[in-house]
Amino acid sequence: MEKEYAVYHDDEFIGIGTTKELSELMNVMPRTILFYRTNAYQKRSKGRGYIVIDLGECE
Repeated sequence: MEKEYAVYHDDEFIGIGTTKELSELMNVMPRTILFYRTNAYQKRSKGRGYIVIDLGECE
């Protein structure tokens, strides 16, 4: 089972999926999706960057 995430950029919905699916959609590495969840990224982007929400595990 993998976790699913929802990604937003400002108020715009980007997509829902696993880190692999989202990385393919956004043309970034899977670890970048996880980085977007960190406090360090949120401080750097000052709330204007990507927002990644953990939706839990999918089957």
